Amino acid sequence: MSIKIVERFIKGKKDNEELCEDGLVITDNYISVIDGVTSKGKILWDNKTSGVYVKNLLVEAITKMSPNFDAKNCIEYLNSLINDEYKKRNMYEIAKEHPEERLQANLVIFNIKKNEIWLWGDCQTLVNNKLFHIEKKTDKILAEVRSLFIDLELKNGKSMEDIAINDTGREYILPLLKQSIKYNNTIGEYGSNVLDGFEIMPENVTKINANRNDEIVLASDGYPFLMNTLEKSEKKLREVIEEDPLLIHIYKSTKGLQKGNISYDDRTYIKFIVE
Repeated sequence: MSIKIVERFIKGKKDNEELCEDGLVITDNYISVIDGVTSKGKILWDNKTSGVYVKNLLVEAITKMSPNFDAKNCIEYLNSLINDEYKKRNMYEIAKEHPEERLQANLVIFNIKKNEIWLWGDCQTLVNNKLFHIEKKTDKILAEVRSLFIDLELKNGKSMEDIAINDTGREYILPLLKQSIKYNNTIGEYGSNVLDGFEIMPENVTKINANRNDEIVLASDGYPFLMNTLEKSEKKLREVIEEDPLLIHIYKSTKGLQKGNISYDDRTYIKFIVE
């Protein structure tokens, strides 16, 4: 089988490629979208956010990765590289004691040789227009809390521009966002998967088989409504941003459109057909 790339796109929320925490890999063996998690700590890595740094690390790793890996091998390997990075930089103990400072990433990978899609974390995929997206329950709850907080701020006299400049709702939920990192790679109601260099459960990777003539889209969660074309996905995103820039009604999020940014999050989209 071969792959026909139909369209691809990547854009940072700040319209600056160097600050974009999303990554896209296309090789003879893999197609992957990587989403470096927005930092909730203070440490910079070579003057880069943890999201940018881990994205760059994983893009390079997947580019060189063995085509013979299965899903479990892949997740274990990529996670071990993050662990190695902590040790190389004498950051292991800091990352262990302060989870908000960890390098964290979600990703979706298509293994061309095995014709399998592997989902880890909250990236998303469409297979023949069927959506696969594992959302974090903690994020959904905290998005509701942020929505309520900002709605009250508006009722109490703040303007939408005030919130765009200083997202007090985000500030309000940030302590819980940091605490919720404790649910990473755990089983239970609030558990979720993320690559962060510490103990994971690679057997929990979501695997989706692909067949000849399947139309597949891989994307980060920067698209609130993922559609089967880039144009439609971008149109939906524009509608959300125009009608609900704070992301508290149509699509509730833990962060909104900040003043000076072009979107609420980095976004990556690639569509291809298995031939």
